Amino acid sequence: MKISVIAWISSFSFVCFFSGLSTNAFAASGGTVHAVTLSVPIVNQFQADTQNFTLTFSDFIPGSVSDTRVVTYSVKANNVSKSAGVIQAQISGLPEGVDLQANPGAYIKRGGNASLRPATSDFFALASAIATLYNRITDSGDGKVLLGSFPVAFRANARSYLSAMTVTPALTVTFTDT
Repeated sequence: MKISVIAWISSFSFVCFFSGLSTNAFAASGGTVHAVTLSVPIVNQFQADTQNFTLTFSDFIPGSVSDTRVVTYSVKANNVSKSAGVIQAQISGLPEGVDLQANPGAYIKRGGNASLRPATSDFFALASAIATLYNRITDSGDGKVLLGSFPVAFRANARSYLSAMTVTPALTVTFTDT
């Protein structure tokens, strides 16, 4: 983003009265025009407080649910024009019969003129297809500036009987600004 400002300097005089004395402190004539360009860089930062985590089942029968892990993400961006699907997730490498579920929590705004709204208010299954976790909403102005954090709870759900295993599927959570 570039902002141009034109500054005008014109002739004026300033007279100071002190103890009955008059002093002509500044007198000028003429003028100069300056084109001042301000450049604000695009900032696009997205990070998580946890990189890797383990979800453990206490049983192997259908309907069993693992423990839950909460990952807190923070976002700092000033050029977010995308509204739908700003935060998305997908999973690959899940074993047959297991769902990885996500539950996006409330966005905690620390600044900016936009917020993130969870796409759902409960756990839902992630898949290899991209799923939306959060959408951007405009609070004021152009609504392009996000500064805040949000928690996402993750757990696994057994859809069928599970053999003993340890696997590491790849969970990808992305932030897209445009």
